[in-house]
Order: sequence, then structure tokens, then C-alpha cells
Amino acid sequence: MKPRKLITSVLICAFLCLAVLSSCGQKTPLTLEAFRVPPAPVNLTAVQRENTVVLSWTYSGPVAIKDFIIEEKTEKGIPPEKGQKNLPFTMIGKVTASPLSLTVVFGQTYVFRVMAESETGVAGAPAIMEVPALAPPPPPLGSRFSIGKSLVTLKWEPLGKWDGRGVLYNIYEQAGGAKTKTLVNAVPTSQNTLDVAPDTGQKMVYSVTALLGGPFVYEGKSASVTIKPSDFVPARPATPAILKTAEGIRLIWEPNAESWVSGYRIYRWIKGEWRPVGFASVPSFLDAGVKSGDYRIMAVGSVAESPFSEAVSIRPGSK
Repeated sequence: MKPRKLITSVLICAFLCLAVLSSCGQKTPLTLEAFRVPPAPVNLTAVQRENTVVLSWTYSGPVAIKDFIIEEKTEKGIPPEKGQKNLPFTMIGKVTASPLSLTVVFGQTYVFRVMAESETGVAGAPAIMEVPALAPPPPPLGSRFSIGKSLVTLKWEPLGKWDGRGVLYNIYEQAGGAKTKTLVNAVPTSQNTLDVAPDTGQKMVYSVTALLGGPFVYEGKSASVTIKPSDFVPARPATPAILKTAEGIRLIWEPNAESWVSGYRIYRWIKGEWRPVGFASVPSFLDAGVKSGDYRIMAVGSVAESPFSEAVSIRPGSK
């Protein structure tokens, strides 16, 4: 028998023996399909946030898998361009899905290897990435905000360059008592200001992080600013016009410019003090059945109210 035929016969016999042994107690016998080698994961990326590297990848191969094998090798001070071919890989764990967070030490260079493992334990080709762990930029200083007519503007002091590279920024928001943060900007920004839609109904915490872009993303600690519903104080309303009508006294005024104003509270001078007599969601109010009086209004936010407008009066016999 020729050597090639002998090797083929041996492989077939070995597979048949393995299939018989493995299928004992199984309802469905194993097939050649179960021993296919999974392809390598693709789109392997690394993002370093402080001293943690987040590895992400995708897998859409034709072979069903049960998990991913993660391996690494590292040595302090080895630059990425020299590689680490002589160092052994060490398995650091298995996961069922992307992403994976790993703790790193600044100044060390890491090589990560991710392999798909089939349901029968067959490991495929690896996706490999070399990541030098660098100290990320410090948090931006001077985080602050200003509330406009329809937007909230976040601001911070620019960092310029870090490690000889231009600094970018990410902005995260955290609503109320939520434990997780949500990225606000779709891509890192080079600007030191960002407009966000106001949320006047709950406390919002915005965190700004500085980062270095490029093949790998290095993101540092954040500087935070908190915006509370009580921070949304409407401007003083315009002085209302006052008219006497057959139904009563009508007040009309220009609306406030703030989009987040919920309405207006109307006050009349009664027995030596200003007392609320009504609420209007539009800049007009009828005090029915009243013939004279002194009035002033205030704009209302979700929590805070504006200063009073100037008072207007109408007396008996006035038109």
C-alpha cells in the first residue's frame, strides 16, 4: 500500500473510532461537520480605559462554537515594533461572547490572541493584536455647563497635546440613579464644548474623558459635572398687558424663550400679599369675574420658578 493511501486509511479509521466512542449515549451520532475548524474571529479591536483594555471582536463563521479562547503574552519594555515572537502565550480564560475587559500595567506591551472553539473542542485560527499599554491623558479641568433657551452647553478646558499626540474627548451621561453611563457623542470630538438636549425632570451627570486616538484608543479618568432640575431657572417674564373684558380681567404677555418652560403662574395682590390665582400653559390668562386688581406673573420650570414680572394694575372704571 502506498504511504499516502496508508495515511488516509489511518485517519479515516481514527475518525470512525472517535465518532463511535463520542456518540455513545447520544441520540444523534457525530459527523464530519462537527469536526470542522472554526475560522478566526474578525474586527479585533482594543480600547484602553485607564488601566483596563477592552477587547472586542466579531464572529460570523459557518461553524457553531461554544466559546472563545483568550491568550496573552507580555514583557515589560518591549516596543510593539520589535514584537514578542520568543515569548509563550498563556491562556487567560474563555468567554462566550465579545467584549472582554482585562487589567493591564502601564509601560508593558501585550499581545492578545482570540480563537473560536467549536462545540466539539476544535480551536480555529487566532485573531492577534499587539497593544502597548500607555498612561492615558489626565481628566480635563474646569468642567462646567450653561443652560440656554433650548440646549445645555457642556464646556471644559482643552488639554492640547499628550504624549506628542492630539487629544480627543468622549462625553458620557448618567441619568438619575442609573448605574451605567451612556456615550453621548457618536465619535470622539476634538472640541472642548458640546451641546446636549436638556432633561429637566431628573438629575443628570455628565462625564468628560480625554483620550488618544489611532490604532488603539487610550482613554483616561473622567471629570464630571452634575445638572439638577433646580438649575433650570426661567428668565423673568415680560411685563403683561392687562385688559378689562366682559368676562373679567385678561392678561397677555410675550412667551419666555426657554423651550423647557412648562407654563406661568399668575398672582394677584389680595389682602396685603401676593397670592396665586391661576396657572396658564400659554401666555394668556383670564381672571374671570374680577373687575380690578394688581397682577404679576412668573415662569415655571420643572422645579424652579423665575423672578416675578413687573406688576400691572387695573382700577374700577378703567377700560
